Amino acid sequence: MISAIAGIADEATVRRYAEPTGPAIERFVASNAEPVVAEGGSPSAPISMVEFPALEGAQSWHDSPEYAQARAITPASFKGRVLMSVEGVTVSVEGVTAKEAQGRSSAAVTAGAPARSGRGP
Repeated sequence: MISAIAGIADEATVRRYAEPTGPAIERFVASNAEPVVAEGGSPSAPISMVEFPALEGAQSWHDSPEYAQARAITPASFKGRVLMSVEGVTVSVEGVTAKEAQGRSSAAVTAGAPARSGRGP
C-alpha cells in the first residue's frame, strides 16, 4: 500500500489519524519519506509505503473498523492524498532477473481505496 500526499492540512489531525492507523500496520517500508525524483516531477511530498503479505491483506486493512476511524478524518488531515495498492513480486534466487520479475507483476491503483486487478502470470 502506497500513500502519497501533496501536503499536510492539519498537524493535530494527522496525529489523530496515526493513532488507530499505526498499530494496524504490520510493516512500514517507508514512512513519510521525501521522494528523490530521478525523472519528471513528483506530485507528492511525503510518501509512505506499507507491506502486506498479499493484496487481500491490504484490502482487509483498508476495510477494517480500526482504519475506518482514520479514514473518516483523512480529508481534514492531508492535502491531495492518493492511496494505492500494488501487488509485489517474490523473486527466487534461482535466476529470475529483475526485468522478468517486473513483467510478472500487476498493479491496482485507485484514489482513496484499493482496487482489484487481474493477477499477473
